[in-house]
Amino acid sequence: MTRKIIDQIENQKNTFSAFLITLFVIILLRTFLWSFLIQDYTIPDYTTFFLLTPLFYFNTLISIMLITYLLTKTPIGKLANIMLYAWILILLPPLLDIFFTKNQVLPFLLFGPNDFFYKMGTYLIDMSGKGHTIGTNLQLILIIALFTIYVFLKTKSKIKAITGAIIIYIIIFLYTSIPSILGILVLGTSKPLSMIREADILNFLINTRESLLIFYKDPSVYVNIQASLFTIPVLVIQLLLLYLTFGNKKLASTIKSIRFTRFIPQLFVFFAGIMFSYNHLNNKDIFTFQFILSIIVGFLAVLFSWLYATHLNDVTDIKIDRLSNTDRPLPSRISSVKEFKILAFVFIILTLMCSLTLGYKMFVLFMIMICLPYIYSMPPFRLRRWPVTSNLLIAGQATIVFIAGYLLFNSNNSLINLPKNLIALIFVVIALISSVKDIKDFRGDGPNRVYTIPTIFGLRKGKIIIGILSFTAFILFPIFLKNADLLLVSAAFGIAELLIILDQKLREKWIFGMWFVYIFLVALIAF
Repeated sequence: MTRKIIDQIENQKNTFSAFLITLFVIILLRTFLWSFLIQDYTIPDYTTFFLLTPLFYFNTLISIMLITYLLTKTPIGKLANIMLYAWILILLPPLLDIFFTKNQVLPFLLFGPNDFFYKMGTYLIDMSGKGHTIGTNLQLILIIALFTIYVFLKTKSKIKAITGAIIIYIIIFLYTSIPSILGILVLGTSKPLSMIREADILNFLINTRESLLIFYKDPSVYVNIQASLFTIPVLVIQLLLLYLTFGNKKLASTIKSIRFTRFIPQLFVFFAGIMFSYNHLNNKDIFTFQFILSIIVGFLAVLFSWLYATHLNDVTDIKIDRLSNTDRPLPSRISSVKEFKILAFVFIILTLMCSLTLGYKMFVLFMIMICLPYIYSMPPFRLRRWPVTSNLLIAGQATIVFIAGYLLFNSNNSLINLPKNLIALIFVVIALISSVKDIKDFRGDGPNRVYTIPTIFGLRKGKIIIGILSFTAFILFPIFLKNADLLLVSAAFGIAELLIILDQKLREKWIFGMWFVYIFLVALIAF
């Protein structure tokens, strides 16, 4: 009977969107009920509702799925169906604890390093209110029990079932303890671990606001932001491992979709924004553990927004790529259009989560960065078909990436001292040189009515025009930066770039490589 029920659940036909929406509904409902019923009828703040709680449950769910997959080799799709039904149990604590919990409950385990192993051993029986209630303990017991039964039914191995249950117990304990672990890691750099007490951890979590450049009045928001900075990289690593279960080729195709020769300039612009912002800080001693995590999460936001853009573009350009980029995942049939649409949706969620962790203004910037690729690639506008509009959108995205980097290192996300001449230079230069990519796509763009400089003027004349535009982009540097010393260097690099573009064989890596060398020289001469 039990096996029959499991088989029915495993074989349900659910779409990815249905799975994800249902999971979100369960998590958000649990978050609301807990805050409203247990925390004195309060509405959860945005970091609790959209960041830390979803991150906690996503990480926990993926960890359990990975362990179950390793032990049973059950396909991920079937495991997802099982986990979705099991996850209904997370609604139990708020519904049960309303009758048993009288005091405020911390949403995480609070302890010092001396109590680490004691807390781990007493996780299921601790009723101190520091991350524990009758409901949360019962929820954990039921989840582990269901996992143990499932693994045993699948493998007939008591050792696998018990070992997996212990691992899941430890993993959930660690996830619940992330704020305390973060405090121990940071405080441990300045004092012996044996001297760190529970009160020190709590004081660190609430009062050390200088560890982030954005000041949050609500201490709970500050704690949630710090914990989210820690859990986002964990989620990304787990998603990579989960994606590996679908085969190495799938992951390799996604990595290939980064298109490093085009992504690295985006990344370069992002870190350029960081450096210009850093130079305007009065206190440059800001490299706390949390702030290093902020840089990592900022990098991930740029990466995921870029991957979203490339996957969206690959879906709409599949006919073009069959002619001019046959080695890409969709034309080579390594991945399907459906898979790329799912990945694009996942990248949107990851981008928004990363950016929200870095502040509201960063969230708005990355929202715009999500919108631009959509109108660039997707109908009805599909502005990528026209030379001027496509160039302006690409330039706009690069400019926003620079501003995002600048905001990351600026106190309270302020745009004071934003270098307007650099903003203008980045926008104009990227707009001028972005047509280089159209040379490679010439064979596919023409038959599909995509009007680029090469398809309008022909490949030879198009190369000449693009070469002149690239030369002009180099010459703009000494003008915008008002530095005559750059004129000779800019002219030399501009001529070299023109010759590379006019060469019969397109060397895109050489073109972008020239720009990196040139920017490095500009930094040495002009700054």
